Amino acid sequence: MAELLKYSDPSPGSGGEFEKKCFQTLRDKLPKSFLIATNVPIVRNMATGAFYECDAIVVAPGVCDILEMKSFIPYVEVYEDSLKGINEFYIDRALSVLDSKGKVLKSRREHPPFPKSNSEAHTPWIQTFVIVPDECEIKIKYEPYKKKCNIKKISEIILHYTELASNKPLVSNMSHSTELLNAWKKFHDMACSDIQKNNLHLGRYLIKRRLGGENNTYEYKATDVPPCPVDVHLKEYPFDSLASAESIQKNLKKISKEMKSLRHIRHQHVACVVGHFQTGSSLVQVSDWFDGKSIEDFWSAIKEITTMQKLDLFLKIVQALHFCHTKGVFHRALSAKTVLVNENIDDLRLIGFEFAKDLNFTTTLADSDLFRRDPRIIPPEDIRRSGTIEPRLSDVFQAGILFYRLLENGSWPFEDTISYCESNGKVNPFCISDKQPGMDVIYKLINNMLSIVPRSRPYPLEQVAGTIQKVLSKYYS
Repeated sequence: MAELLKYSDPSPGSGGEFEKKCFQTLRDKLPKSFLIATNVPIVRNMATGAFYECDAIVVAPGVCDILEMKSFIPYVEVYEDSLKGINEFYIDRALSVLDSKGKVLKSRREHPPFPKSNSEAHTPWIQTFVIVPDECEIKIKYEPYKKKCNIKKISEIILHYTELASNKPLVSNMSHSTELLNAWKKFHDMACSDIQKNNLHLGRYLIKRRLGGENNTYEYKATDVPPCPVDVHLKEYPFDSLASAESIQKNLKKISKEMKSLRHIRHQHVACVVGHFQTGSSLVQVSDWFDGKSIEDFWSAIKEITTMQKLDLFLKIVQALHFCHTKGVFHRALSAKTVLVNENIDDLRLIGFEFAKDLNFTTTLADSDLFRRDPRIIPPEDIRRSGTIEPRLSDVFQAGILFYRLLENGSWPFEDTISYCESNGKVNPFCISDKQPGMDVIYKLINNMLSIVPRSRPYPLEQVAGTIQKVLSKYYS
């Protein structure tokens, strides 16, 4: 088997599970001349300590490749510099960021502990690949990639390396393999030592572990420096530091929209932004730390709680959303993915305000940006009029979807908004109906929240909260 060198654990969720599966397959299928280093932090800015994380680096004499694992199912559409999957799952600048990682890694490998040599066996060109599941159909939408594309299935990359290994000169000189293995082990020890010595920082914050990230953002659990060593959540938005000043400012204005909206939101159930800072190559948002998973990743635990506990959970969501509305901020992407809950499922935080509308801003997102959301949560008025006319009532619609899913343990009230509109607003029946007193009122409330006619939905959200509170008070009285 190949050697496996682990730097840190993959992020939680389906993406992390796919990474683990790939690591295991690579280890089991490749010969011992290969090394697979996993979740490797590569410092990209020595002054700030900002770093890239590479899902996997595959090393052998004459080989040094970066593999980025993306769990696209059942298909992925490959454009010039973006990847798109089902339900509008979209990763922008996917290939250019991967290419940047390759350039930084090549620079790092020109320094100790890696051997200095002009031999191709020691200093190969860095190749980069995006790896998808074998059951994923790869649809090339950018014509030049049809001849040569670095998007491969896991079985294809295994075959690629197996064919390389069959080239006897590659593996005949085992001294090269041993030298490379020892160099990477020293590099691993140096990186781990840096973390232990509190040298791996982003700005003034000590990185404790990497979290998930989408659309080329990077998220971390970090600790503020003494004398106030509190945990924080960092969300890093890289930008091209070599671009023109005008281009950088335009990019910064776009990516700072979410944090500007959240700077004046202070609520116990909203992941509040407490600050931000800029490195030489990124903008970093600083939020209060909350140890939780998204509801979408926590259905197994949601199924175990009672209906009344689910009502209490949703009441907290409504109260947080109503508070945002009073501050002129409308979420527009509320879903099970944008609510974090703690392990006991009695506390939560709203996140994911990148699609939010803020009445304090004169500009808003374009229709094309709004249609990047999951098509199952796009309100009917957005489909019919190509734009959110009333974001307050759009939030009510999305809250209704989430309320239904909470009571039904993850099932959706309809397939998608277009089919829902075509059926004239026919909601799937409640399968897990509860006979507790007042639940008929709750089912009626959800149907009203899911009305395809915006003005028929209950508003303000205080009305929704009031209805839920009455049901809860009768139950607990």
